[in-house]
Amino acid sequence: PRVHTQLQDRIHHIRFAKKPEDYSPKFQGELKRQPYVYTTCHDIHRRAESCNWSEYQAITKGMQKKLSGRNTNEGGGQGLVSFDLMRQQMRECGAYMGVPCYPAPLVLNLVEAMCSGAPVAFWDNGRGIAEEGIFDGGVGCCATKIDDARDFLQRCLKDASFRADQSAASL
Repeated sequence: PRVHTQLQDRIHHIRFAKKPEDYSPKFQGELKRQPYVYTTCHDIHRRAESCNWSEYQAITKGMQKKLSGRNTNEGGGQGLVSFDLMRQQMRECGAYMGVPCYPAPLVLNLVEAMCSGAPVAFWDNGRGIAEEGIFDGGVGCCATKIDDARDFLQRCLKDASFRADQSAASL
C-alpha cells in the first residue's frame, strides 16, 4: 500500500484543517469514479486568457464536465461550492483538468485533486510546471497541445483500467 506523503499531510492540516482520512480515497475504500471531467477555477471565463479559458473549452468540448469556482455559474459552471462538495467531486470524477492562472505554473487545486486520487491532466502555460517532476513516471498528462489533453481525458473517461492506474499514480 502507498504511504500518505508528508506533503499531503501538510496540505490537509495547513490548508484544510481536515484529517487525511476525511480527504484521501485510500481511507475510503474503492471509489466508483463517474464519467465526467472536473475543474475548479475562480472566474475562469472572466480572466479568459490568463486562465486558459479558450483552451479549457476546446479540451473539454463535448465531454461531460463539472466546473466550479467563484462566478463560474456565469459560464455554465456550478459557481462557488462548499469545500466538502468540491472534495467529493474530486473523489468521484473520472479525471481532473487543471488550468493554471498566469503567471503561476501550478495551482493548488491540482495537488488537491491528486490527493483525492483523481487522474489529472494539466494545461502547461510554459511557466515551468513540466520541469517540476510532478508528471514524471507516467503520472497524469501535462499538455501543451489540446489534442494531447483531450486524448488523455477521453481515455480516463472510457478506460476503467487506465483510470485506475492513473488514480493510483496520482496518489
